[in-house]
Amino acid sequence: MKKLESRITTLEKKAEMMKTSLAEEEKKRVIVLRTTSREQAKQEALGLFRKGEPLLYADVAQRLRIGLAEAVEICEELIAEGEVTLYGNSDQTG
Repeated sequence: MKKLESRITTLEKKAEMMKTSLAEEEKKRVIVLRTTSREQAKQEALGLFRKGEPLLYADVAQRLRIGLAEAVEICEELIAEGEVTLYGNSDQTG
């Protein structure tokens, strides 16, 4: 019986350590959004694309610290204006 109690105690400690570790990781993923004008965010997004690195909407949102919906709208505007090109459409062939 003592072995079982010891094992339970060990597992409880490990579970608590995992819970703490997950909580710390979650804190690292929180992005504090900033307030910026749409035009400023658009220019900054264009600067990111001009570096030549393929970016997802989420990348733009995270790097500029703006909301995802705003990042999508800005990227779609840049695509419509011919400033950036959309790549990676899974329907494309060749």
